[in-house]
Amino acid sequence: MKKNSVLKFIDIGLLVGLVLIIVGRCQISESMTLGFDSPGMSSNTYTASGETTTLVVMAGLTMTALAIWVISRIISGTLYWRKTAMVVPLVLIGIASIISTAAASNKHEAMVGSLSLLSFLVVGILMVQLLDRSWKVKFLLAGIVATAVTSTYTCWEQYSYEIPVVQSDYEKSPEKFIEMTKIQTPFQAWQYVGRIKSGDVHGFFTVSNTTASFFILAIAAGAALLACRWSNVNKEKLPGFILAGLVAAVPLFGMALTKSKGGIAAWLVGVVLVGLLLLGRKIFIKHWKKSLIAFSLIVIFGIGSVIHYGNQNGRLPGNSMLLRWQYWTGATEIFKDNWLSGTGANNFGRHYTMYKTASAPEVVQDPHCVGLSIGCQWGIIGLIGFVWLIIAMAIKISRPTIKEICQDNENIPQGAVFALGIILAIGAMIIRIVNSSLGNLNPAELSSYYLIKMIIPAAIWLGSFILFYLGCNTNDTNKFNPAVMILSSGLVAFLIHNSIDMAFFVPGVGYCAFALLAAMLCMKSESYTKIVFNRNRKILLSFIAGATAIVMWVMFIGPVCLSQNKMNEMRTAQSYDDAMAMLQGANDIWSYDPMANYYASQLQMNRWMETGQIDYMEKSWQSAQRAIDCDKLKSKFYQQQLNLMTIGLSKKEFKDRHEDFYQRAKKLLEILIGQYPTNSTTLIEYAKLLLNHNDSLEFRDKENEKIAMDAIEKALQYENEFLDLQQQMYPERTRKDGLIQHKELVPDFTKLVNRLDYRDIQWAMDKRVTIE
Repeated sequence: MKKNSVLKFIDIGLLVGLVLIIVGRCQISESMTLGFDSPGMSSNTYTASGETTTLVVMAGLTMTALAIWVISRIISGTLYWRKTAMVVPLVLIGIASIISTAAASNKHEAMVGSLSLLSFLVVGILMVQLLDRSWKVKFLLAGIVATAVTSTYTCWEQYSYEIPVVQSDYEKSPEKFIEMTKIQTPFQAWQYVGRIKSGDVHGFFTVSNTTASFFILAIAAGAALLACRWSNVNKEKLPGFILAGLVAAVPLFGMALTKSKGGIAAWLVGVVLVGLLLLGRKIFIKHWKKSLIAFSLIVIFGIGSVIHYGNQNGRLPGNSMLLRWQYWTGATEIFKDNWLSGTGANNFGRHYTMYKTASAPEVVQDPHCVGLSIGCQWGIIGLIGFVWLIIAMAIKISRPTIKEICQDNENIPQGAVFALGIILAIGAMIIRIVNSSLGNLNPAELSSYYLIKMIIPAAIWLGSFILFYLGCNTNDTNKFNPAVMILSSGLVAFLIHNSIDMAFFVPGVGYCAFALLAAMLCMKSESYTKIVFNRNRKILLSFIAGATAIVMWVMFIGPVCLSQNKMNEMRTAQSYDDAMAMLQGANDIWSYDPMANYYASQLQMNRWMETGQIDYMEKSWQSAQRAIDCDKLKSKFYQQQLNLMTIGLSKKEFKDRHEDFYQRAKKLLEILIGQYPTNSTTLIEYAKLLLNHNDSLEFRDKENEKIAMDAIEKALQYENEFLDLQQQMYPERTRKDGLIQHKELVPDFTKLVNRLDYRDIQWAMDKRVTIE
């Protein structure tokens, strides 16, 4: 084979691989941590989840693909590089990732999150180089549209079957249903019941808002390709084109099923923007600089107006935006205190509890605003990289070019495209199977699962892909290219939605967004920079690119995957010793992840409860301490130690150690209060510990009594602030004596609004009266 043919073969292989990653990642249900178990049909009929292993492997594959492409060009001696405006952001965010990870409480989570974000940029950069033919752009867009059709099918399945089944199970026995969830507080119960009754349709993602963001991108992809092919559709090809249009319209139905107000509103803004661009395209092209400045001023004015309104009123209109204002004000304070280093990727939630107001009902892991999220987690350098990307892309897309392309300058046989489509459909199905945790299903249930959840979606994807690709299979050599305007408007709508949401960081959505960004750049210009390599440069640069990829896999991705696998195997261990050996192995392989030690602590605590041997308690304490050493801001690790002390204090056989247990528990509660100052539950627990210890003393400790009373006062104050906001958000709710009485809690769980357990509220109020 000639060199040229080899490079073409490599390019097609890499393109298919990247499209498969995008298609597959958008069809894996992301795991969702609710803080309690979810009963009902959905918990055992579709349990695929995007876990850490999948995330790092796919991110690693994208970076390895870039290394392969670069090495192949270096070896050939000539590199034709198409400018992307993403290299500088990649470097800046890479530097920010190193700094933020060094400062992060949980370095494992920071490394995983940073790798994911950097892989988005890598996908965009590599796609710009690979999409050098119109059929390749069409191949990518058709794959995204087909994925959206498949996601719509999943949304419809949830809407018509799964959600009604769960709602029916709840209506039959609300008390039993809530009991199965192991929910600890009334407010959690209310939140969960609200989620059930709302019928949240989310397709392959965790929530409807994320799915809506994906649909915004997919609808833009379909519309762009249809618009690109519209002018040269003749009578013979019109039926196929109409059929392709119907396929592209299916995600609109999916968008409607999600009922995402923010997503639908952002999409409508995108539609209006497309209309303005198309109607005034001559003016915009002639005065592109002034138009871009005007648009930027409108965006700045809009952001300023939102901030001014929020500062003046202490909130934004509507309950949903009120909550987001709470996230943003807390995130702003986090950024002020961590502006240089950031908190580290996926570490935002560990800091947010220190800054959230007492009335805020939710503890979130992301501020639901892409700019704030990047600033908080990656610091000022990461934020500069993100802003640089936005500005550079806006200029690159707005600037007129001599030649805009959207023609098939190199055709590929349809049979080859169909073969590639079959490969993608099968590959996506395999990815779903690999990421499924099916539990104990009998053969009949397993067969039904594979048919409904694997085979049918794969068939829908392939059918949609072929119909859409065929319907758009026309040559187009028109000078004006509306596809660029449609894609740019879709991406603007996507960013608008992610100014109030967090879908940007979901791997499948992120890959899709940057792939469309690359497609838009490729449609806009085909200019290249030629770089020639001599022999010495070839050897040095090939070594650097290859070594970087190998080190990434050997030093990070490999150990993370092996460690995760060991922890998963622990669930099937036949004995305590086997489980502990697996967890120790996981920790030895990758010590940055604290979860192996946390699980070990739980196993050792259970062993202590079974045997009564105090040695297991100390071992459990030490394991939890090792988890804390890996992540000093994760409250559940301290809570694990506190559980040990609480159990010890409740057992008479350890009476001689009660003072030691008390001192340890007191210190832990003070740490937890410092991490989450407005957590009324922890304050009540702290007060109980102090007062119960007082009862065991011969003489009352008045200082401890005063501290306990202060904790009680704060807890009731924070609970009242929370309930005041709840009444403001939901005026139909009523309170009595500072709480909703127990008889009102059952059976209608929609009335549950207290964060504190009603018994804790009553205890606190009684103690206040008694001590005073």
